[in-house]
Amino acid sequence: MYFANDYLGTLELLDHALPIITERPALNWIAVVDQAFDYQAAPLRWHSESVYLYDNDLMQQFAKLSPVLLPLPTDEPDRLRKVLISLFAHCEGRPMLSLIASEQSATEIAKAWRPYQKVKTDDGQSFILRLADTRVLPALAVALPPAAWHGLTHQFAAWYIINRSGDLENIPLAETDAEIPDEITLDAEAVAMMLDLGQPDAVIAALHEKMPDLAPDSQRAQFYQRITDICAYAKQYRVESFQDIVALAILACVTNNEAMTNPKLQQLLQQHKWKQGNLISELEVYVE
Repeated sequence: MYFANDYLGTLELLDHALPIITERPALNWIAVVDQAFDYQAAPLRWHSESVYLYDNDLMQQFAKLSPVLLPLPTDEPDRLRKVLISLFAHCEGRPMLSLIASEQSATEIAKAWRPYQKVKTDDGQSFILRLADTRVLPALAVALPPAAWHGLTHQFAAWYIINRSGDLENIPLAETDAEIPDEITLDAEAVAMMLDLGQPDAVIAALHEKMPDLAPDSQRAQFYQRITDICAYAKQYRVESFQDIVALAILACVTNNEAMTNPKLQQLLQQHKWKQGNLISELEVYVE
């Protein structure tokens, strides 16, 4: 599976992580690992305490995909170093690892998170909230209602993800004293925002499946930004079919974005005269 994330390397990440952790020794530091990325693959070897978020009746069917919270041995410097090396090497560019600093224990955090394992929409639908996928977390910080994000993060002093560039990034925690909700309900605007923010990764996955040679092995964060720009371009011209957005992404990659400024293409998109879902058949003419 292809991920639009760069990877700095295990030792460079270690050099960045250790000072961050050791500067706040009074806090509990907890690694959050998304086991969904290890499905049908070799799991992380971990011989210390582990707390599974889906360890309850509601989510039992998804137990093998559960995020797992792993307390880090911050009072044992040599062991901490070995544990971090193991975590960074195992994840190796996959968006499945973040680090939480908190006064609370892993067990207490998991207990506080469990009411938010699934969220509801205004029309009664429900879906699982991906709390450990580091591609999703920045979107949650923006799209969730402030009270909901506060409910997820109010116990934290910091939450570091490994970002698109492969480095540690402290994502913003909620800046509100709102009452913590019993559950999360999303209105149509929040759902639409989450879909928009997740669209580039969906397009990248489809593009990689159709034409894997277009997805670069290096400079993946830059590639992600290119596809994000294409999604915005498609929205500007009200291109709504997912297949058509993927077609525009392919065209942008093949022509190094040059076709996107072609007045004839822009006119085609403005007129919406192609059969929805079949835009790709109209785009060959723009490839020299």
